[in-house]
Amino acid sequence: MHHVPYSFLQNVVSNMRTFPEDQGKDDPLPLLLREAISKDMMHRRQIILYLCQEPGQPWFYFFIDPQESNGARFLSLNQLWFTFNFNFLRVDSVEIHGGTPSSLLNRGALNQLTWRLEGFMDMIRCMIGRPTAEVPKLCVSGTFTNDTAAEIARAVAGIEFAGVNIQNSYPEFDPIFINCLRTNSVRWFRIYGTECVPHATISVLKTCFRGCARFSRLWLETNHEAFNFDDFEAIFAALERTQFPAELSQEDEWDPEQDVDDAEEKRRFFFGAFDDDAIAAMATFRPDIAEDETTMAVAEPDAWDLSFRWKFSDALAIEAFTSSEEEPESMRCVKIFVTL
Repeated sequence: MHHVPYSFLQNVVSNMRTFPEDQGKDDPLPLLLREAISKDMMHRRQIILYLCQEPGQPWFYFFIDPQESNGARFLSLNQLWFTFNFNFLRVDSVEIHGGTPSSLLNRGALNQLTWRLEGFMDMIRCMIGRPTAEVPKLCVSGTFTNDTAAEIARAVAGIEFAGVNIQNSYPEFDPIFINCLRTNSVRWFRIYGTECVPHATISVLKTCFRGCARFSRLWLETNHEAFNFDDFEAIFAALERTQFPAELSQEDEWDPEQDVDDAEEKRRFFFGAFDDDAIAAMATFRPDIAEDETTMAVAEPDAWDLSFRWKFSDALAIEAFTSSEEEPESMRCVKIFVTL
């Protein structure tokens, strides 16, 4: 109890003063806690933190209150302070952008950050809750100098995120991935864009294949060095270790991009490129549970033709689809799904 927010303790005490005597005579604590949680959640307000910077310029920021009935509000830290009770504010998403969108400048929504980014993030960390299946999320887009990328990593590397969405990964971002993997908080990684993922970053991400209790979704939607068959075996073993019924039961509302409604996408646990030798080895992998073919329809049937399926039981199967067209440097994209 000494680790819960002060506001929650206030609700417990308040309920004790008004709790009916005829309820919970044997053990009133569960009912008291349930009532306190209900009150606490009723007053919660989810907000978004947006940060942006032009090269060589100071940081700008604003908070977004998406729950405002008249449309989303853009607020400064002072406005948050005078408008809401900080005990009930929760930052569900931290969005960092390299560049300053002209639409934001025209609206006058930006507030200049008057102190270091790292110090600012330390201050608002109390508003970032412990990770659930969906939040908090980190979204980084745009381009940065190497020094700025390192500054971003120092500012957010100590925060536990449920999801990490990065455009154009920099080697300086590796501490972010390392921290998420070390704390086992992250549920998904997505890297996209036009830049090739650095070799060091691929090495870091491979650690989520080996020795993890739960496989974190990994989507590499950009150029990167091909994974080999050893990597596939490690991914497969990690998927075997993952408790999927419990994990997937929490995903009814899980949606990292806010626009993924298709059930197929929610079952996709890996997207990336493998070399041709790995693709060939998949054909003879685990013959004890391998099936000849799968009838699962994919979103792009013309682009995904070669498929493999391994059935563990009536309740669990792993499917892999490979692209029909060969990618550069003798590699093919692979999508790995879990079917319950």
